[in-house]
Amino acid sequence: MKLTIIFLTLILAAPVLTAQNSPSDKFFQSMDGKDGVTIMSFSKKLIDFVDMDFDDSDITGDLNRIKILIYDPSDKDNSVDLRKQALKYLSGRYKKVKPSDIDKDADDDDDVDIMVLRSGNRVKECHVIVADKDDDKGSGIIISFFGNFKVEDLKELADKAEKY
Repeated sequence: MKLTIIFLTLILAAPVLTAQNSPSDKFFQSMDGKDGVTIMSFSKKLIDFVDMDFDDSDITGDLNRIKILIYDPSDKDNSVDLRKQALKYLSGRYKKVKPSDIDKDADDDDDVDIMVLRSGNRVKECHVIVADKDDDKGSGIIISFFGNFKVEDLKELADKAEKY
């Protein structure tokens, strides 16, 4: 009887457990293993280990993880459009932000999309999608920041990521 209850609990909990994956996690999972995909993930411990800390900056929150996805397929016939694929997963709860909203000196480049997931005035996820719209292979790069920081911190994060 106990075994049956445990089994039924696991079956009923399975959809809830899989539903906890964020849309961005699902996107990264969908791209994992595809031809031409390289994914790097930097955990908080690794960020701290390489001294990518933000104590000397004006960032007022935590950076918990950075993920980088590089997509350069060798065969354009079997490729996906990275920008379209990412935006498909990141539509809905994520808000599109223009580069000039983050840095007033930045150009609003057609090849850059910034998608942000907020909770109040705090940012939980920021995904910077850089993909040439004229690239027929759909290649590009995505840099994702995960944590709990303010919107104003996005420029500082972008500057720090560029430095490293």
